[in-house]
Amino acid sequence: MRIRIVIAAFAMIAAACGGDGDAGTTSTSGPGTTGATTTTTEAPTTTAAPTTTTTTLIQGPVDVLVLTPYALQISSFGPTGVGPVPGSGLTMALAAVPLPPAAPPGTRAAGDQEPQLIGIFGASIEFPGDCLGFTLWADDFSSRYIDGYVPLTEAGCGEPGGPIIADDQVLLKTDRTLVLDLGPIPGGSFSPAFQVQDTAGDAGFYSVGQDVVVDPSTIPTLAGGLLLPFGGDLLEVSGGRFTPIRLPDPAPGSCEPGDNTVCLLDGRFRVEASFSQATGGPGESTQVGPGWSVPIGSVDVASHDEGGFWFLNEDNVEVVIKVLDGCNINGSFWMLFTSFVEIDLTLEVTDTGSGETKTYEPPSAAFPAVTDTLAFATCP
Repeated sequence: MRIRIVIAAFAMIAAACGGDGDAGTTSTSGPGTTGATTTTTEAPTTTAAPTTTTTTLIQGPVDVLVLTPYALQISSFGPTGVGPVPGSGLTMALAAVPLPPAAPPGTRAAGDQEPQLIGIFGASIEFPGDCLGFTLWADDFSSRYIDGYVPLTEAGCGEPGGPIIADDQVLLKTDRTLVLDLGPIPGGSFSPAFQVQDTAGDAGFYSVGQDVVVDPSTIPTLAGGLLLPFGGDLLEVSGGRFTPIRLPDPAPGSCEPGDNTVCLLDGRFRVEASFSQATGGPGESTQVGPGWSVPIGSVDVASHDEGGFWFLNEDNVEVVIKVLDGCNINGSFWMLFTSFVEIDLTLEVTDTGSGETKTYEPPSAAFPAVTDTLAFATCP
């Protein structure tokens, strides 16, 4: 069944065709990479054959929209003052999506094709609570465009401080992804916030982008195709529907996590980072150092697909990385990452199964998400 889902997901993609590159050492912004310069040392590898004769692998990069999450402040609250750490792996992103003419009641009049504001919430492992609350504040924080709560578990929201969002506004809910139809896009700038809590409503944390003001004109529009938010599942979007694509678990690897090492996909991939940053004007000294690992989701879990690093402030996740197993899609593992700080960054990623290493050196700035869907042709 998963294979059929993958086929449906990629029937819409117009992917470029290309052959395999030569083995050796190269410095290039090669196919399948957006926004990164890579230096690659490759060992001879063989792309795995499809697992079934009814599946045709895409030859080349995959067209996928990657939504960079908003950098949100996280603070604990409740009687114990204990909540998930900043590396809890919760993310939020926004998109504009036209819903179909036969939209469910309560979303808009039939035939109205104006894009609606979609909120996409992801968790690296699972949501750490029973209820999610969401608010769109006007940029003066004196009024709200929308306010509501969504049960995440059977325990539900208890006695929430606002209305429960209608079922027909919940476009997708899994253990690690929530997609909400938030209605018409606000006419003016706004600041988003969300909250995860237990049923009693007295524990959890509140995450709000106090310095984030969203200009509605900057919200990306998604009519169809593949969508990948940091945190959560790879999604197929078609006709206003969001369908999660379940990817296989790769063979485990030998990565061992450490203070400066992040391990992903059951130890298959090892990621290390370093940075440099000028401390003043021209001729001034430069601060350099390693990245310090933040295993997103749990300090004891290396099997999930996301991790992060901090460089300048240990209370912040300053770079988020994600590796996906795209072997049943285009015969490659995918590498994605984004930064929330302006530094000179170097990421070194190693597939411990094959020994191949790839180095990324993105622009010296807080950059949009880098997407490399041809990162490692080392399946399975």
